[in-house]
Amino acid sequence: MPKQLIYTSAPQGLKAGQRGNCTVARSRDLREGLILPLEQLSYYTHLVLPGQTSQLRNPVIHLHRRQKVTGTVYRVLSRIVDSGADHTGRSNHVAHHLIFDENELRGLPSPAVILKEWSGWIDRWDDPPTYIENDPLEELQALGQASDIPSAKSAEYLVKGWGTTFTTFLQEKDANVAFDWIGVRDEPARARQIVVDLNKDLRSLDKIAGEWSIPPPSNKDIVVAVRRGDLLEKLPKLPSGQQQIILAPGGDETKLLNVFAAALGLRSHQAEQKAIGEKQKKLASEHNEIKNLADSVEAQIQEIEKRCDDFEPNHRLKCQSGKPSRLYDRCLEEVVTPAGEKRVAAKSKTSEIRELARAEHDNATKAIQAGNFPAVGKNTEWKQDLLSLQEEVREAFQKLDQGIQTFKKELDAHGQRNEKRATAGVEASYKEIAIKRADADRKPVVSSTPSRSQGGGLVTRPKRRGRAAKILALLALLAFLVIGVLALVWFAPSLGGGPAVITYQQPSKTGASDVKNGIYFILDEKKQGLYRIIDTEGYRATKSKSWLELVEHCKTKPTRNELIGVEMTGKASGGAGYPSVDIYLYWINNNEPEEDRGGDNQDYDYKDIKQIFDKAYKSKKPKDRKELNEKFDSIKKEYAFGVYEKELDDLQNNGEWQKTEELVAKIRKDEPVLAQEAPLFEIF
Repeated sequence: MPKQLIYTSAPQGLKAGQRGNCTVARSRDLREGLILPLEQLSYYTHLVLPGQTSQLRNPVIHLHRRQKVTGTVYRVLSRIVDSGADHTGRSNHVAHHLIFDENELRGLPSPAVILKEWSGWIDRWDDPPTYIENDPLEELQALGQASDIPSAKSAEYLVKGWGTTFTTFLQEKDANVAFDWIGVRDEPARARQIVVDLNKDLRSLDKIAGEWSIPPPSNKDIVVAVRRGDLLEKLPKLPSGQQQIILAPGGDETKLLNVFAAALGLRSHQAEQKAIGEKQKKLASEHNEIKNLADSVEAQIQEIEKRCDDFEPNHRLKCQSGKPSRLYDRCLEEVVTPAGEKRVAAKSKTSEIRELARAEHDNATKAIQAGNFPAVGKNTEWKQDLLSLQEEVREAFQKLDQGIQTFKKELDAHGQRNEKRATAGVEASYKEIAIKRADADRKPVVSSTPSRSQGGGLVTRPKRRGRAAKILALLALLAFLVIGVLALVWFAPSLGGGPAVITYQQPSKTGASDVKNGIYFILDEKKQGLYRIIDTEGYRATKSKSWLELVEHCKTKPTRNELIGVEMTGKASGGAGYPSVDIYLYWINNNEPEEDRGGDNQDYDYKDIKQIFDKAYKSKKPKDRKELNEKFDSIKKEYAFGVYEKELDDLQNNGEWQKTEELVAKIRKDEPVLAQEAPLFEIF
C-alpha cells in the first residue's frame, strides 16, 4: 500500500527527543532509508511571513519526483503549503508525502489527478505525533473514475500518466534536473530554456476532441485545462537533461495541476486508443483467419460430399452381381459410408466453431472498446480446433479418394481377367474346331476298282450315301435305346415327387480300379435353388440320405464332398431410376454363403442356370449336361479367383516372382477347375 510521511514544526516529533521541524506522522512500515531523504526534501521558502502584508502569496507546491534509495526507485507525490505560525510563533509549513513502490502504480490515475483530487492532504498538524495506519489505495484508484479530465480507462494504460516528473513551483533549493516540467509564476532570470506560455497558440476544443477521440468536457475550467494540456503534449520533446519551463496561468501555480492532469490524461488516453486500434486489428485478423480456415474446411467437406454422392450413380449399375457387386459393397461399407458420416460430423462442428468464434469476437471487441485489457477471447482455441478438424477432414478425403481409386483398379483388373479368360476360351474353342476339321480331312475312302477314265489303279471316291444313311439310322436307334435305359436308371430317384436330379457322372462300383465320384445336379424348386454335388463320400452310392438331405449336409457339415449352389432369395431395389434386381445366395461347401444381386454377371443368375438345367433334364443330351456342368465350373472358378487374387496381387506388387509361380502351381494342383485355364499366370 502507499506509505505516508508528514513533516512540520512541532513541540515533539514522532521520534523521541525531536522537536521543531521534524516528522510528526508516518506509516509504521515506511522504509527507514526513505525517512531522512524525505525530511531533507520537506523544505519551504515563505514569500510572506506571518503578520506581514504583501501582494505576494505563499505558494501551494505540488510535485512528483523519483526517489532512489539503495537501488530501489520510489515515486513521491508531495504537497507543501504554508501553515501559519508554529507553537513558538514563527512561520511554519506542512510537507505531506505519498510514497509509492513502482509496482503499486497500476490502476492509479496520474500524479496530477491525485495531487488535485485526493481529500486526504494535510494543511496543518496540531495533533500529537502518531503512526498512520490507514491505506488510501482504494480512494486513490477511484479518483480516475470521478474526475472529468480525459484519460485512459484501463489500468494497463493509466500508468502511462506516470512517465513525467513535475513541480508546480520551483523553489531556490530545487534541482531543475529532478523534474521534466517546471512551473513558475513568472519567467525566471536564470532560465536558459524557452518558457512555455499556456495562453498562446491554443487549438479549438472541437479539433482537439476529434484528434484525441475524446468527448468534449462540460466543465469550463476543464475545457481550458484540456486546451492547455493539448498544447503541452504537442510541444517537441526536449533533449535529455533539459526541462520545460511553464508559466502558471495568471501566476497561479495551482492552475497548473489541471493542465498537467489534462496533458497526462490525454497521453494515457492516446496510448490506450492506439492499443485498442492494434488489438481490434489483431482481433479482426484472427477472426478473418478463422473464417478463411472454416471456409477451407467446408470446401473439403463439400468435395467429400460430392465424391460420396457420385459413387452410387457412377458405379452401382456396373456392379450388380458377382465380384463387382462384392467390391462395390465393400467400398461402400468400408470407405464411402464412413466418409459420409465424417462429413456430417465435420460440417456440424465447423458451423458450431464458426458461430462460437463470431460471438467471442464480438464480445472481445466490445470489451476492448470499454477499455478492458486484456480482452477475453478464445480465437487461438478456435483456430486450433479448426486446424485439428482440417487435418481430420483431409485424412478422411485422402482415405475416401484412395479407397475409390483402389476399388476402380480392382474393378478394372477383374474386367481384364474376365476378358482374358473369355479370349482364352474362344481361342481354345477355335483350336478344338480346327483339330476336328483336320482329323476329318485326313480320313479318305479307298477303293480298289480301276478308274474307267484312267484305266485302272487305286482311287479314292466318296461313300455311297444310301448305305451310310442306313448305318447312321441304325446307330441312332441303338443310341436312343441305350439312353432310354440309362435315363430310367439315372432319373429313377427323382420319381415319386422328389427333387429333379441329373446324374452327370455315376460313381464307380466298390473295388473298381478306376475310382469315379458321383456328380449330381439337384433342383430344389421350393427354395428356388440349384446345386452341384461331387459325392466323394459315397452317400448316394449307399443311398443313406435323400437328395435334399445330402444338400443340407454339405451346406452345414465339414465334408470331403464338394457343393456349389445358387439360391434366389428375393428382390431388391436397384436404386433411384433403376429396375429391381434379384437377390441370390451362392454356396461353396459349408462356407458362409455370400449374397449377390443379379445383373450383368450371369454366372450366379438362378433363372438362367435353371433354363440350362431344364433343357438338360428334358433333352438328356450329353452336350446340354456338359453346358450345365461348365456353368457350375464358372462359379467355382470365380470363387477360386477371389480366394487367391489378393495373395497373388501382393506377391506381384512386391516383385516376388518365384513365390508367385509356386502359388500358381499350387492353385493348379488344388483347384483342377483353374488348371484348365490357359494361360493361368497371365489371367491372374
